[in-house]
Amino acid sequence: MVRLSENFSLQEFTKSQTALRQGIDNTPGEEHLTNAKSLFENVVQPVRNNFGVTVINSGYRGPELNEAVGGSSKSQHCKGEAVDIECPGTPNYDYYPDYGHGYCWRRYVCFQIESRQRHP
Repeated sequence: MVRLSENFSLQEFTKSQTALRQGIDNTPGEEHLTNAKSLFENVVQPVRNNFGVTVINSGYRGPELNEAVGGSSKSQHCKGEAVDIECPGTPNYDYYPDYGHGYCWRRYVCFQIESRQRHP
């Protein structure tokens, strides 16, 4: 099992009911996997360490899956650079300002790697 950080696996990040139903391979390439590891080590794992159970609502989307769900072709989810999470029992505004570049949307938070971190 490929680990993205201490508490998160690649399988959790790429899981998609749409991909399963439609038989879409949602496996990231090496560049996107590297991006995902950075996202989880620098943002998602620290959130988990501080707030406990952290649920991934939306993770990596390869091109075929992104098209199937009607996602933006410019979405950072397609690059392994974004993840939508929630920490059950913790208000979103308690954790999103302190961990990288993120924004609250509906009931969860989307975190993205900032451009200057991706391309030093």
